[in-house]
Amino acid sequence: IDGALKQINIGATPQEIDTLLDTAYTDYCIEVAKRKKSPFLLEYIQTKIDFSNVLMMLRVRRMEVDFDLFAAAYDEGGLIDFKTFKKAYSQSDEAVPKFFKNTKYGPKLEKKIEESIQKAQTWIFGKYMDNALTQIVSEYNKNLFSVEPVIGYLVQKENEAKAIRMIMTGKLNNMSQDTIKERLRDIYV
Repeated sequence: IDGALKQINIGATPQEIDTLLDTAYTDYCIEVAKRKKSPFLLEYIQTKIDFSNVLMMLRVRRMEVDFDLFAAAYDEGGLIDFKTFKKAYSQSDEAVPKFFKNTKYGPKLEKKIEESIQKAQTWIFGKYMDNALTQIVSEYNKNLFSVEPVIGYLVQKENEAKAIRMIMTGKLNNMSQDTIKERLRDIYV
């Protein structure tokens, strides 16, 4: 928070401050996960960071702006390194997904990136990201005497809130029921 306050005082943009706070938060979460020796928390946080970075890259590429915008928002806490994004960013739409095939997430990630690019719809990858995070929680949710069920409950509540927002936004924008259903994420862990 001190860093954000200093940035405000020197005239940083809201986007720069938001990025600074996001990075500080994820760094703290990773530190806690390592200190508590929680493979669940570490996997969840790193996956969320990696997929958020991919989603940001897809959005920035779609805006057809310079890589620097993505670089400023990139979060280093994940497992996909910055070089992979830098190499992929300037490639053709057909080539971009291949850069992510050999990551921890493999061909499934590659396929979802490809689908999002082909259909020019970043919500496709956003849905995949949310469903993948829900899946991680459900895999670890079996140990009743740990933090996993509590986090599972919180993730479930977040997913329910997202679903309500999507439904309400869709209704306000006169979207068809099928379109709204297509965009809804898995809710329960």
